[in-house]
Amino acid sequence: MQLSRFRREEIKAHRASNATLGFEQMVVVTTGPSWRLSGLYTAATFTGLNLTAPKQPDWTEEEVNIFRRKKKTPSASSARREEVYGIGPGQARCWLGHLNALRNVIENGWATALIMEDDADWDIKIKDQMKLVAPMIKELTNATRSSNSPYGDSWDLLWLGHAGDPIDFKDGRFKATMDQTLPESTIYRHVYGGRSYFPPQLRVVHYSIAPLCTFAYAVTRAAALKMYALSRGGKDRIITMNMRKWCTQGTLRCVTVNPELFHHHKKAGEVASQIAMVEGWDDRAAPPEITYTANIRYSARCNSNSTALVTCQSEWGDDRWR
Repeated sequence: MQLSRFRREEIKAHRASNATLGFEQMVVVTTGPSWRLSGLYTAATFTGLNLTAPKQPDWTEEEVNIFRRKKKTPSASSARREEVYGIGPGQARCWLGHLNALRNVIENGWATALIMEDDADWDIKIKDQMKLVAPMIKELTNATRSSNSPYGDSWDLLWLGHAGDPIDFKDGRFKATMDQTLPESTIYRHVYGGRSYFPPQLRVVHYSIAPLCTFAYAVTRAAALKMYALSRGGKDRIITMNMRKWCTQGTLRCVTVNPELFHHHKKAGEVASQIAMVEGWDDRAAPPEITYTANIRYSARCNSNSTALVTCQSEWGDDRWR
């Protein structure tokens, strides 16, 4: 018996809640064994997800510096413009780690993949959340009915884990719905501790405008090929800035889910940022006093180590953001 169109679409949407969230693979950007990676695997097992973590090459200082393209900048001591590195060594290693993940997508021929950093965290209801946003993404992008992906075939990059992306509600090109798995609070935490208002339990899908950070994003193989080719010669800007530029200039068709579905996790007593540590930014690398994951109501990492349902959204250890 031929399935009805509604039933076929229902089956496609259900794939968003499988062990790879509807993508062909989930790839981890990691430097190797650490509390970050072990906690990620524990959270994945707890929520029924399958991850792969390809080994990174041991890049030499020379290789890192070759990737760090220099740019000309005004000199403080003369009228000449001098050449300086555009990004630091930690930022370059971040770039190289993501390119290694993209290369794995390309070489394995995966049609789609979700790439996440090894300190990423998500809600224990992540599968329900992905089922909710999948049809919103398809509707926003006018996906063709022939696509077998729960997210359609009219996107290149889905920015699922970030630290904020403004929404132009006046533009009208967005989809929104209520999501009871989101925090009830109106406080949204940005990168480096900034805070702003966000309507409680409102989930929005929109075209990317200015997202920050690369906690998690999905790509098609075609997008991975394009991103890899555009980066082979090295970069003088951090990865977020280049990805954002590709999105806003039309090189990639990018969609953001807001608030984010993935955020980075901070563990009490552990270095807060590997990049900051390499760059010597002591304030940003300083270990937090409390374990937390901002903007995620019921953290998979926190709950995978708890016998009771817990929220760990706040670095102050209270429940004001529940």
